[in-house]
Amino acid sequence: MSQSDKATVEVHKFGGTSLADAACYRRVASWVAAQSSAQLYVVASASAGVTDCLEGLYADALSGGAVDDDLLQLLQQQQRLYSELLSEGDAEDGPMADHEVLLQILKSAGQFEQGRSAFLAYGELWSSRLLAALIEQSGRRSRWLDARQVIRLRDRQDNRSVDLRHGRDQILKFTACTERAAIVLPGFIASTADGGVVTLGRDGSDYSAAVIAALVHAPELTIWTDVSGIRAADPAAFPDAELCPELSYREAALLAASGGNVLHPDTLSPLLRRGTTVHVRNSLAPFEKGSRIAREVVDSQRIRSLAVCADRLAIQVVGRSAKCWLKLREAFEHLRAPVICGNAGNDAHWVVIRPRDLTAIAQLLNSPANGGPWRVNTSAHVAAVTLVGNPALGLQVERALHPAGLALIDKFATEGGAGACLLTPPLDGRPVAELCYNALLARPRVNLAVIGCGQVGRAFLQQLSALGHCQPRVTALINTRGCLRSRAGLDAASAADYLATTRNEADLPALLSWLARLPGKTIILDVTADDEVAAMHEAWLQQGFDVITANKGALAQPLKKYRQLQQASVRGGRYAYETTVGAALPVIDTAQALIRSGQQIVRLEAVLSGSLSWLLNDYQLETSFRSRLEQALQLGLCEPDPRLDLSGEDVVRKVLILARELGLPLERRQVRIEPLIDDTPGVSLNQWWRCFDQIEQAMRHKLEQARALDGVLRYVARIEQGSARIGLEVVATDHPIARLRGADNMVCFYTAAYAQQPLVIQGAGAGPEQTASGLISDLVRLAEQPRPVRDWVEAA
Repeated sequence: MSQSDKATVEVHKFGGTSLADAACYRRVASWVAAQSSAQLYVVASASAGVTDCLEGLYADALSGGAVDDDLLQLLQQQQRLYSELLSEGDAEDGPMADHEVLLQILKSAGQFEQGRSAFLAYGELWSSRLLAALIEQSGRRSRWLDARQVIRLRDRQDNRSVDLRHGRDQILKFTACTERAAIVLPGFIASTADGGVVTLGRDGSDYSAAVIAALVHAPELTIWTDVSGIRAADPAAFPDAELCPELSYREAALLAASGGNVLHPDTLSPLLRRGTTVHVRNSLAPFEKGSRIAREVVDSQRIRSLAVCADRLAIQVVGRSAKCWLKLREAFEHLRAPVICGNAGNDAHWVVIRPRDLTAIAQLLNSPANGGPWRVNTSAHVAAVTLVGNPALGLQVERALHPAGLALIDKFATEGGAGACLLTPPLDGRPVAELCYNALLARPRVNLAVIGCGQVGRAFLQQLSALGHCQPRVTALINTRGCLRSRAGLDAASAADYLATTRNEADLPALLSWLARLPGKTIILDVTADDEVAAMHEAWLQQGFDVITANKGALAQPLKKYRQLQQASVRGGRYAYETTVGAALPVIDTAQALIRSGQQIVRLEAVLSGSLSWLLNDYQLETSFRSRLEQALQLGLCEPDPRLDLSGEDVVRKVLILARELGLPLERRQVRIEPLIDDTPGVSLNQWWRCFDQIEQAMRHKLEQARALDGVLRYVARIEQGSARIGLEVVATDHPIARLRGADNMVCFYTAAYAQQPLVIQGAGAGPEQTASGLISDLVRLAEQPRPVRDWVEAA
């Protein structure tokens, strides 16, 4: 397989809850059919509850119970799925065809060793065959491959004894004649060297998928389940525990051994050599964030997750050499049981296990092959609290236990430095867990609801992802097509893509009610140009939400509404609107800082339109104005109907906002405006373009006048002596505004201190990236800074 082929291989595993019913099957099949990867391998678990049902039937048969009716009921239920999802011909070869074979297995239950495994295998066989047929029916070529042909164990008692050479030969031989179809395999089952059937343990489909990923050298494995990745703590005990965006292999393995039930404990073992990245995603909500598991992670200084096992047995073993201990550790790894190990000092080691695994562990401790017999120094029932991540931080928690009156039997760093384990008396584990969580994992929660997924919205979401672990949780994303929300946090980029292709009802009142119930601070970000959305800002502030906006509509409302809005931001949530005037340029911040310092702004001169600035800055007699305008349209600097920019209305709103920030009680009608091009009411856009010669002549005449006065044309906004005006001006070449180039904006502040040479702010004042950058600045400020005491006093 060439390097280019490797880069296009994908392996995806779908768990039982991802294939729970007909709607789930359709969702998965549609997703697979839409993928464009060169080679796709899909591992399917049994539908939710089917393996439990099969296991119950086999147990009843062993005890002599009557199971015929229950088996028939299960088969009919599964056959209905086939009939609902597939064409009549494909559905005929469904679960009902296996009725007689399954009856024979049940009748001979207990008579041969592999009967139970052969019986339990049917859950995955049904689901994978159904999914393969449905993918084909959905428009993508698909082939079904029996995993028992590929995953063969040398030792049926050891899941890790996979014959990799045999498996690779088999799967490459099969793939060679599939013309890059999607290959669907059942999970959970494998074969033995003598051709028998073996199961890989509950949740063994994870391990199946990992083996397939190793065999085909896949750079990534995605495990699709019904949870949005791995949380920092059990969400049942800590509902607001953050998602772990990434963990190392060692950390994930420790979490699995400590009771974390997201991954099968053996999942990572086949991937260690190649360093395959594992993603844990939610198939029911693919727009939510997932967890990434890699060989190494960038941030190694944090505690990532916490796991509590209330009923554990801690055994301290002593003696023997480091070489013997290594043998014993290898024996533990091949045991189908979670074991936590660590050094207890000198030649002593802790081994933390489930009480029901004591017999198996005792055999390993006494076996000479493992350096035994090992001397047991201590054995006690404990509650084990495992802190996954930097063990040095975990050991500091001990200082928090004594003041709370909680005893600590012992503590140790786990093998490989993946974390730390605290052993306490067999309480319910909750008091210790709370202390550890509060000391190391609890962080002030900031929720973010983003309204608008256009160019600016998407640029914002992309920049937000670069903030790292300190970024707020995007708990809701809204656009004209609908709304997505998640208490745990959305994968914003995936959510935006999802909204672009689907439609659902966006109920803003219901969303606000839901946001109000979330713990922590909630910020609403308005990245629309919708006046109806802008009119809601006041109500949001009154409800206590912080609001960040690039939407000028709210602040450009009639003066009475503007004052109500500002009052709401004093008594309720905080309001950040820097980007309404100059994108990322700190125009409003500078004006407020000058006023707070006691300086009176006596005059303000500005160019506040990036599109008009670009049109005029390099406009020469040698070029036509029409060609400049057409080029601006191609570059996306103007609206599709350029008359919206040429009217100057966008500048009016910005001037109104700035004037009010300076304390001028202006209404829209008091702002004097000269459009760059006169309005043409009742004229269509096509007609307007056909009559452009008149505009061309008028602009050329104005440019000639500017040249005669040794000046340049600029569209300037002025605020002075209690009034504001906007219009085309001839600016002297020694004025700062004359030096503008490209689509830059500029604001010149004149105060007593800056009377001759103004305080100038210049830069890109428009564009998705620039506006998004300004929004990020506002977000960081609101997220990190507490509400000013002054505001609380005024509100009181």
